[in-house]
Amino acid sequence: MRILGIDWGKAWLGIAVSDPNGGIAFPRPALKNDGSCMAKLKEITEKDEVGFIVIGLPVNDNGTESVSSAAVRAFGDKLKKLLKKDIIFFDERHTTRIAAENLKPLKKDRREMKKIVDSASAALILQDYLDAQGRK
Repeated sequence: MRILGIDWGKAWLGIAVSDPNGGIAFPRPALKNDGSCMAKLKEITEKDEVGFIVIGLPVNDNGTESVSSAAVRAFGDKLKKLLKKDIIFFDERHTTRIAAENLKPLKKDRREMKKIVDSASAALILQDYLDAQGRK
């Protein structure tokens, strides 16, 4: 069973999908967070036979939810109703910064880098979740 990972953003959704055994996360192209993204997420979950979804939850360094957490939870609730899949919210602290640092050597322009960083961040969130569950 594959697992879908999402790094929610106001403009873009970073996307990652696990291997069939749920051991390794692979980034996929980011999706524009607009009216078409829900249909595209549905297509991904059906095509890849996704069992459930992990969404990065923005939290502060002290562990409390950030100002963006409510929007992420609302997105997750909407996705759950549409896809009829369980949603797990998982701490995404520092994943975007780590992904950006790791991708600096690519020397892409800012706009292109943002899309790459979002999906790399989704892969980090999903991999952190898989590792925390002992999936290998």
